[in-house]
This record gives sequence, C-alpha cells and structure tokens, in this order.
Amino acid sequence: MNVIEDAAWLTKLRYRLEDFRATAIFAQGTPCSLKIRPHTGHFCGASAPHAYALIEQRTRGFLSSTIWLGDHDTGPEVLCVLTMKDGQATLRASVAALLQEIFQAAEAGIGAGDSLDRRLDLLWRGFDESGAYFEHLVMRVEPDAPAHSLQAAGGKAIVEAFARWNICFTENRKTSQQKFDQPQQSANTPR
Repeated sequence: MNVIEDAAWLTKLRYRLEDFRATAIFAQGTPCSLKIRPHTGHFCGASAPHAYALIEQRTRGFLSSTIWLGDHDTGPEVLCVLTMKDGQATLRASVAALLQEIFQAAEAGIGAGDSLDRRLDLLWRGFDESGAYFEHLVMRVEPDAPAHSLQAAGGKAIVEAFARWNICFTENRKTSQQKFDQPQQSANTPR
C-alpha cells in the first residue's frame, strides 16, 4: 500500500530516518519505521496515559543504538534496521518483542480507561533505494475479529505478519526460534 503524504511530513520522516542512520551503530542495513496507528483518534501519552506509562516502563530494555522508540500523537513509532543477508530481509527479534509489549500496553491501557481505539494498524514505512516513499500494512488489529484482536497480537502473530512480507527475525546472527506468546522480561519489567 503506497500512500501519498504531504511533502512536509515526508521530509520530517526522511530526516528522522537519516538521523537514526547517522546515530545507529550497524554495519549494513536500511533504516525503517514501524508505526502503530489507531484508526481514529490519537495514541500518545496525553490520550492514552495508562498505556504510555506501561510502554515507558516495559520497553527501555529493548532500546539501543539500533532500536529507537518515538512518541507521536498518531501512535508509537519504532525506528530500526532492516538488513539483507543471503537474500533474506531480517529484523532483530527484540523488535518483535518490543512491538508485542506496545500492543499489550495498549490493551492494558484500554482496560484501565484509556480512550484508545482498539483498531490498530502496524505499518512498515521508509524510503527505497531510489528515495521513493513506501508504506505497507503489516498487521491490522480488529476488536470484532478474535484472531486479529489486541489479545491475539502476540509475538507469534507479529512474526507471522512480517513473514508475509518475507521478513524474518534474527538474534545473534541466527534465526530466532523464540516463542513470543508470553510477555518478554526486560530489566524494567516488574516481576
């Protein structure tokens, strides 16, 4: 799905990705944006304070020079590196775990009273080698479809959604076989 956005917004996204590229420490790869966006309304600290408190608490252990988390009115944005090795596009397994934590925080925030739309899209965005913008719908979370609900948006569903785009997840240069059905424990996750 290619979307035409206004030039000012595209310039801001291009600058964010270029800032990320300049700061991130990696040998090879293409910066990309993974956006979680509600169908209506906002998904930010002001509109979803319970969800964002959990996001801030649970995600610090996943962030690094190659994985950033941005807060925008329209939803959280993960900047990360897409690498190609032996013809296979890959993301780090910790990116899937981070996305899972965000979806779980959204569900918990809604349960605690946040007015967040339960219909969330996970978008993969960036610029190709020629500089053209792209935006692809990776996964849609729908409250009325149990197989696509926030509760079903676990790590396994995230991995399967990216697999439809021929993107796999790796950790330590091996394909991750990690099960994502349970929340990942990070240094900042309460036990």
